[in-house]
Amino acid sequence: MMRRPRCLSLGVAGCFSFVLGSVPAWADPAPGPQAYIGGTTVGEQKAVSRWLTETYAILGSESFHNNLKSLASSHPRIWLSSWERYRSPAQLSKILKLQDPDKPKAWWVPTAVALIGAPDKDATWESGYKGNADAYTGWTGYVEDGKPVSAMRIGRVHYDRYVNGNEVEKSCAINTLAHEISHTLSHAPSQYLEYFLDTGGTGPEKPGEPYASYLLGTLAQCTYLQGKGRIKAEELPACLAVFGVDQFKSNSCNDYPDGTPLRQAPPPPRVQTATPSL
Repeated sequence: MMRRPRCLSLGVAGCFSFVLGSVPAWADPAPGPQAYIGGTTVGEQKAVSRWLTETYAILGSESFHNNLKSLASSHPRIWLSSWERYRSPAQLSKILKLQDPDKPKAWWVPTAVALIGAPDKDATWESGYKGNADAYTGWTGYVEDGKPVSAMRIGRVHYDRYVNGNEVEKSCAINTLAHEISHTLSHAPSQYLEYFLDTGGTGPEKPGEPYASYLLGTLAQCTYLQGKGRIKAEELPACLAVFGVDQFKSNSCNDYPDGTPLRQAPPPPRVQTATPSL
């Protein structure tokens, strides 16, 4: 039997539950040839516990929900999944608080959390940090007390960002974790049916429209940076643009050292090609 999950209260209703340590045997398969299911040291467990607690506190904060509802004009439609389709920012806020009148029995699925991958400082983001940049969440196939249990695997690159990074790099780790946490919200009682999906099936009708899971991750990141005084309230749109609402622009995480303003890099200049003569 797995340990009883620790419960983090949302403050309004419901909670997100997690356990720490190695992903147990029933949580296989392993993530791939360049990563492995890794146990965590006591020090890592404490750091991951802080990371989870801080991230979930942001997701439940008044600042986060105010920022979310402020997107009514810029992002009036947010894509949840192929079956839930679109919701407004205000509706998404209610969903996170388990106040969706159409889904009164939505719940946060208990989740086993583990770090994966061996640290490799010489690897690059483009190479996938040899698998350490992975992060994904899904049903384990395991049921406890009649309810499914989820497993979350986080590559140690994201952990290193949280523990050793500057404020922007740490905020990227919070983005990743908030995104994964969003996948543990189920809209069906006693089943693991994710509210928010960003792979498989159909996606938003228009290019650039936000996926709920990516928007929530980046909004948590920008709310963290706002709370640290790294960005001002009026810079929230720029922060969302830098790190993405329809995907996570993780390559941007190392581009803002020492208080560098969070602005989108200009697009590369167009290369003029000579028109062949006839």
